[in-house]
Amino acid sequence: SFSRWMDAIRSINLIALGSSGISTITDLNTMNLTAQYNHISRSKMMVEHLRALSSADSRRAARRLGIGLDAFAGAVLRHGQEQITNGIAAKMGGAVIRLSGMPFITEANRQAFSITMMDAVAHVVDTHADLASINKTDARMMFTHGIDQADFAIWKQAVPEIWVDGESKLLTVNSILSVPGVELKLLRKSADKYMALVLDEQNMAVSQPGAAELALMNAGTARGTVMGELARSFWQFKSFGLSYLNANLKRAMSTESPQSAAAYAATFLAQGLIYGAIATQLKEIVNGRDPLAMGNASFAGRALLASGGLGLFGDFLNANNSQYGSSLVASMAGPTISKAEQLYNLTVGNMHKAGQGEKTHVGAESLRLVNSVNPLGTLWFAKSAFNHLVLQNLQESLSPGYLRRMTQRAQREFGQSYYWKPGQATPDRSPDVSKAFTEGKQSHGESITEKAVNVVRNLGG
Repeated sequence: SFSRWMDAIRSINLIALGSSGISTITDLNTMNLTAQYNHISRSKMMVEHLRALSSADSRRAARRLGIGLDAFAGAVLRHGQEQITNGIAAKMGGAVIRLSGMPFITEANRQAFSITMMDAVAHVVDTHADLASINKTDARMMFTHGIDQADFAIWKQAVPEIWVDGESKLLTVNSILSVPGVELKLLRKSADKYMALVLDEQNMAVSQPGAAELALMNAGTARGTVMGELARSFWQFKSFGLSYLNANLKRAMSTESPQSAAAYAATFLAQGLIYGAIATQLKEIVNGRDPLAMGNASFAGRALLASGGLGLFGDFLNANNSQYGSSLVASMAGPTISKAEQLYNLTVGNMHKAGQGEKTHVGAESLRLVNSVNPLGTLWFAKSAFNHLVLQNLQESLSPGYLRRMTQRAQREFGQSYYWKPGQATPDRSPDVSKAFTEGKQSHGESITEKAVNVVRNLGG
């Protein structure tokens, strides 16, 4: 059916996310921000993060508490794919997502925050006689999820569970359901409210689209219809950014005062800039390039886009096309339209160039397009070796001078050089980290704003 074909195409698009494990670094922004908002220990959360990454026992214990049960489904949903269907395309897309490390790291992020949250709630309950005695700014999570004195009284009687570290005491669903002398119906209602609190804050800390975002993205359209499939294709790879911005904007607006909202927004942007910069630079190094210069507005924009899962659009701050040759309009329309545009440029576009006597690079561009859906060409731990040993040499043999032009483009548009030169089997040197701390080049040609204005003008006729 039409919907299955479109699901298969979107599954193939997932292969491009081979470096998504690196992008999970930006989760540290919202994890720290949500911990700060709820007055829970960020240092303990980082300890739990390391434990979740290194200890299989802790991961099993967390799953028994209802944490991390949907890590893979959540990782896929973050990028606008509602489900992974059967078939070769789905298996390839799913395998790349798993191998990238994103589901594993996402599960660790969620576990770290949730365990720290459960320990913090247990501490608040233990150290206060009743709900009225709690300072609202010190335990916001108790007052923003409909918790009342009846719930607090039940939680007060619950015996916390000891976590795997032998020290932390966690208020859990099981401990609430085990409270004696209270009607089971009331216990279940209170346990459900507690778990909703934990999971809601977990989804703030590690963003993924919720019901509101999915409703907006699908816009009331049905799967299998032309409009429904176009809507789902448009939002693929943008759903994380939508939920990330929507959730944090709502949280900033829900704080106690305009000053608190401004402080929240400033922290959100500052931390996003830092973690987005780290993710951006790691991806540059993985691709064999020196770090980008960070002392300019263009890099700041790129880092902020990366912090919201929109790093692809950072290319347009310096260039008219993405690294895969897509235009801004096609990239905004989603990876399916972007691939269609690349295929059009490869065929009709090159035929037009040839007809005008211009030089074409059909062979090299064909390889670039195929490589964008090749797991070895996208997975962060394999792409450098594969691209340098195989892809780039094939591109050069099919289109002599292609690698030279690629190097020149990096220097011209980004002021950037390669520590591992294209086509060479091994790097010449280590990455020049000092280049990150220079001013570098500002955006080349039109600004992103000017491009957006021109797009609207063109669409308007």
